[in-house]
Amino acid sequence: RPVMGMIQLQVYSFSRLAWFFLQDSAIYNRTQLTEAGLSMLVRKILREWEEELTIYRGESRHSGFVQRVTEMLLELRRGEVTIEDLDALIASFSSDPSTEDAALKLKDITLLYQNFTQSLFGKYIETEQILDSLIEKMKFLDLSNTYFFIDGFHHFSAKEQKLLIEMMTQSKRVEISLTLDKAYPNEKPDKLNLFYQTGETYFRLFQTAKSSSIKIHFDHILKEPSQKFCMELNLLEDYWVKSNEESNPNLEKPVVLLDDCLTIWEAENKQAEVLHAANQIRTFTSDGSQTRYKDILILVRDIEEYRSILMPIFHENGLEVFVDKAETMSNHPLVETLSSLFSIYRKNWRS
Repeated sequence: RPVMGMIQLQVYSFSRLAWFFLQDSAIYNRTQLTEAGLSMLVRKILREWEEELTIYRGESRHSGFVQRVTEMLLELRRGEVTIEDLDALIASFSSDPSTEDAALKLKDITLLYQNFTQSLFGKYIETEQILDSLIEKMKFLDLSNTYFFIDGFHHFSAKEQKLLIEMMTQSKRVEISLTLDKAYPNEKPDKLNLFYQTGETYFRLFQTAKSSSIKIHFDHILKEPSQKFCMELNLLEDYWVKSNEESNPNLEKPVVLLDDCLTIWEAENKQAEVLHAANQIRTFTSDGSQTRYKDILILVRDIEEYRSILMPIFHENGLEVFVDKAETMSNHPLVETLSSLFSIYRKNWRS
């Protein structure tokens, strides 16, 4: 009988995995900029090079612009996009008068990206640099008896994919869990496919591993419906997947008795929808019920559309609610106060 245990089991994110292997290396002696620090650096670059910009000139004063530019620059670095790549795009867009504005925007992005990269080089440490160091470190580690299990992802950046390939090369086995309808080893799914993003991820990983001569094991496909959910919810999932397939334009709708597992409501507006949900929660948690607040989860497509409605209605009904979303510093009262003070000084009390 095999001996089962968890003594040598570790659960890490990519950044925490890097810390585990690199905590004693010199790379962690350099300052690591937070998101707020990176935004401050981007704001400084925007102001220093404002006269050289065209499309983005003066935009740094608009709320949220600096954060969006920071996210874009970080995405470019995660995707290993180079200045040469951007120059090639500019050349292709400049040749067509209809894409002249796109070319000007790309020139602004290239200018900001170049200065952003130069400002970081040798001074600060980024997640991408940490991943590069981890990839190099793994080449000299003995991972021949190590298993890696990757779960909870639907997409990997270029750096993360390089790390996964290095894991596959050095370790005993790497298993990656993806939500898919089938395997996509030789071609990507159609862009309208419900599983396009994870299907593209499967395709890229498969082709990269194949080109690197890495042994690819057979897929383990979970065909049985999850026992964690009731039959009605599994049938609804199955119908939703099949209804998105072009080959099933006249899919027969199954007749399902919902019983107590699944209830579908139609509300006149968001306020009525939230109020009904609050009443149901109060019913579930009434005296004598075994249901607790922590057993209840509310899922919406976009929390920002519901936040201003949900919070006051739930508070009126005496329901405590926690919104699982990080708050940006731009909305912090202290930041608002400081921004207002600087605005008063800059505009001399004029709005």
